[in-house]
Amino acid sequence: MGSWSFYELAIATKSVIAEGSAKSRSYRYRLPMVIDDLLGCIPEYERVEGFTAEKLASKRYIEAAAAEGRQKLMQPAAAGGK
Repeated sequence: MGSWSFYELAIATKSVIAEGSAKSRSYRYRLPMVIDDLLGCIPEYERVEGFTAEKLASKRYIEAAAAEGRQKLMQPAAAGGK
């Protein structure tokens, strides 16, 4: 099935908002994501008009998370052996 593109996610989100079908949730944990999928979405997200500050913040966050994840893979002992 693969990852959703930003466009597909935006359309699905718009539908949920329009229908009012989203329920508030309390998250107890975070799921791992394939960082390369997120990095691949950055250029598509950057083509969306507006949201300049949000796009920059998102890009910085994703790139920092990718760098941290790669560092932990390269130095598992420094990451507590995980």
